[in-house]
Amino acid sequence: MIEEVRVRPLATPALLLGIGLGGVIDGIVIGWSGILLAVTWVLAVAGVILLFRAGRRDDVVWSWRIFIGTMLLGWGLFNVVEGTIDQLVLGIHHTHPGGNTFVWDLGFVIIGGVALMLIGYLIARTELSGSRMSPATRRALGI
Repeated sequence: MIEEVRVRPLATPALLLGIGLGGVIDGIVIGWSGILLAVTWVLAVAGVILLFRAGRRDDVVWSWRIFIGTMLLGWGLFNVVEGTIDQLVLGIHHTHPGGNTFVWDLGFVIIGGVALMLIGYLIARTELSGSRMSPATRRALGI
């Protein structure tokens, strides 16, 4: 099993990038307030900074599956939080105008949030299984 300390320096910035980029894309599509858009942009920048710091370390597992999977997990997490608060609880905006807004909003939280998180987790997890481990991961772990 891969030590958490070797995955975390790549997974943390990817998670922040997923939350930040997911928020920026969502903000552009629905026209959020500038403050909320700025917060998600700052999270994306923080993810880039942490990614550059991780790039200087020799012990970090560099894997596209971990990176992309964790970004998708972050984007899904953003959608769950934003969809639950803005759509289901506060009703600030809805996924689909007209009838059955609750069903559409719940569908967004489930598909755009929970399912995206699950897909991201499964993608990242494939790198951590010994039989599917990439050569770069094997080198970083010395196996």
